[in-house]
Amino acid sequence: MTKEIITRGLHFFGKQRRPFKINMLRASFQNFLITLVVYYQSLYIIALGATPFQLGLAIGIGGIAGVGVAIPGGWLADRYGVRTMFLCGTLVMAMGAATLAFASHWEAAIPGLVLSTLGFSLLYTICPLVCGSCLENQERATGMQMCDAISAVPRLVAPLMGAVLVTAFGGISVGGIRPLYYVQFLGFSLISLFIFRLFSDPIEIGHSQNRLRLLNDMNEVFRSGRTVKRFILYNSLSSFAYFIALQAGFVALYANMIKHADQYTLGIMASTLMIVPITLSIFVGRLADIFGRKTILFVTIPIYCLSLILLILAQDSTTLILSSILQGFLLLNLTTEGTISVELVPVSLLGRWMGILTLTRGVVGIIAPIVAGVLWSLIGASSLFILIVCVELMLIPLLAMMPETLIHG
Repeated sequence: MTKEIITRGLHFFGKQRRPFKINMLRASFQNFLITLVVYYQSLYIIALGATPFQLGLAIGIGGIAGVGVAIPGGWLADRYGVRTMFLCGTLVMAMGAATLAFASHWEAAIPGLVLSTLGFSLLYTICPLVCGSCLENQERATGMQMCDAISAVPRLVAPLMGAVLVTAFGGISVGGIRPLYYVQFLGFSLISLFIFRLFSDPIEIGHSQNRLRLLNDMNEVFRSGRTVKRFILYNSLSSFAYFIALQAGFVALYANMIKHADQYTLGIMASTLMIVPITLSIFVGRLADIFGRKTILFVTIPIYCLSLILLILAQDSTTLILSSILQGFLLLNLTTEGTISVELVPVSLLGRWMGILTLTRGVVGIIAPIVAGVLWSLIGASSLFILIVCVELMLIPLLAMMPETLIHG
């Protein structure tokens, strides 16, 4: 059975277009560098002198950059190509890492957060265009989950390497975490060279003589797509969990400050977060292609909620790690939602559509960390995870009101 699965996987991968394969490698390198740092970033900003509220404020200010680049980023990708925007996003992330590395206090870290968020938003907006244009409709969920599974493998190793480096340079402190940003800067610089040399555009670049104005192009998305407005609401609400728990790093901060987890426990938590996406992604993607995307989300959303309840109740590192394993279902959810998103509009409008989604997610990215910081300071650290559970449960009736995008039974 295992041999047959591997054979089918290799056959599936082998028949895909070159941009899909190269992008999978690019995403793998990117995931390693992001995961090397992300579980320690909130602790780094706290070590630079911020309170939990100021942490949320700093992350929220950084999120403004994501809002500003969302629509133009997708539109520019449609006009000037995925490759150009990949290069821009990666180079900006390198600049963000360098700025964070030299920050001397938490306010000085804000420009680095702005640059990092700007670069990540560009890459997040552009990446689905590759799968949306390279994969056939009937195997898109499988392909996207495969891409996420393979590119997530480095995320098993990166947090533990981060823990070793943090320990070697003095533990959870400014001096202990700062070297991670030096590594990140070097890595993103090398990825830029990789993209420049090996990646080619999967979509024909739209250098037509009759270029439409940006706002008209956006309106075309709403005219051509189906269920797009309802999905924007759904996608915005589903983003709360990502921006509070992962992007802003409040799970790591909670585990360290409230549950007294050290750097090695945090590293193990970050690594085990990837067990579910890596082991179940292709299987879940295939189920989504057969039974529908909504069916998968109806099952996985409650499991993610359970993971946060375990986090709140945890009394030891074992329960923290178990919670982290189940939190991996959030990443499965995000990929399944990504599959839905690229099936709602024609391929020719994907860049603009991804820009709109990144814009609305970016607004949430500003609000969510600030709300989390306020809740932490005024009510208690656990309250922000209770908020996430409530928002996640709200997604289920909203999802029930949306039509299935594609079923191949």
